[in-house]
Amino acid sequence: MVVLLSCAACSSAAGEDGAAGSADAGTTVGADQEIPADDDEPDADPEPEPAGTEHLVEIEIFQFGVDELSVVAGDSVRWNNNDEIVHTVTSGSRTYGELGVVTATETDGLFDFTLDGREPDQASASFTFDEPGTYSMICTIHPGIDMTVEVSA
Repeated sequence: MVVLLSCAACSSAAGEDGAAGSADAGTTVGADQEIPADDDEPDADPEPEPAGTEHLVEIEIFQFGVDELSVVAGDSVRWNNNDEIVHTVTSGSRTYGELGVVTATETDGLFDFTLDGREPDQASASFTFDEPGTYSMICTIHPGIDMTVEVSA
């Protein structure tokens, strides 16, 4: 902020030619004169809180692009199916036995998206993770397509 001084008491801050100067708030003008900062003036607009980050997981060649993903509460994950086939992204987990055979599948109902890679407007879905914790998800159609999202506070 620039303050123009135009009072009689401030004339001692003028140069020999009598011209008054200007100073920034909070800076010393004369030998021991200080112009106080105007604390009543509102600060510039504060930067808006950033929205949660969106993390992209590509589904390609019958697998999620990552096995594990770490995010912060409030972040979202978008799954994009690049295979020309239907996959699901369903909250839940599988148990595998010997030789990788699925012995159990459990879904928890948090989300269940059907993504058709042949239809661009149906190939993507997003979910916002608001609560810290560990979340597992699977494709209920294709065993072996599973991942975990770790959400921190």
